[in-house]
Amino acid sequence: MVIGLVDDARFDAHTARGVHPERPERLAAARSGLRGAVDASLLKPIAPRPVSAEELASVHQSAYLDTLHAALARGWGSLDA
Repeated sequence: MVIGLVDDARFDAHTARGVHPERPERLAAARSGLRGAVDASLLKPIAPRPVSAEELASVHQSAYLDTLHAALARGWGSLDA
């Protein structure tokens, strides 16, 4: 079994506002845990890429996308998956 892994050094720059647990240390811990749990030969690196509007619409409701666009316009936002 091969496991696709989307990862990029840019992800390390992401920090959430307030008390949300998203922070670079959490990502580092997840990477470390993955390395300890999975044989590296099973990981297939996948480079991140921009997503199309059609791809987003195929997995998210339009109201969620409206909220996403409003957050982008403000420069920040809180989104639940």
